Amino acid sequence: MCKQVHKLFSACAHVLDDKLDKCSEEKSLLKSFKKKTCKTTVVVEFVQGFCTQCRDTLKAVAEKQGVRGFSPSTRRFVEHYWAYKSQKSNLYAVEATELKEVVLTMGNLRYAPTDDGTRYEKHALEAQVRRLEPDFLQLFTDKGMIKVENSKTSLLVKKLLHSTFN
Repeated sequence: MCKQVHKLFSACAHVLDDKLDKCSEEKSLLKSFKKKTCKTTVVVEFVQGFCTQCRDTLKAVAEKQGVRGFSPSTRRFVEHYWAYKSQKSNLYAVEATELKEVVLTMGNLRYAPTDDGTRYEKHALEAQVRRLEPDFLQLFTDKGMIKVENSKTSLLVKKLLHSTFN
């Protein structure tokens, strides 16, 4: 069975596509002429924090602006990032090139929940999962891997957001 893994980052909701792992059935020349029986399993793997592009962009902006001791992986900054997105009503992943303002507005932004009371980052992550249509979702924690079927997306996203700093 072939496997396609998409890494979904919890802070920015960006997706990094890993290479497609092809099964032996797919790689065999003789079997390539036969009717294909292999089905690709699509997996979304949740990764805590920002993707590399966002992390590098945020660090570069902070350095250019003279912000000392900046780290995009701190709880304070991630909460600020989510508050910033909530103020802009962003229900989607924001491109790394648009992140300059996030660093420059560091301060006491209040989080503004959506009209239905849920969090913007939950909407962004669930939108990416719906777009990718995975068979399974997985989250690696210090206690091991959590793997659930796509129908339980909301449960895993909630667990991911809860475990981001706990």
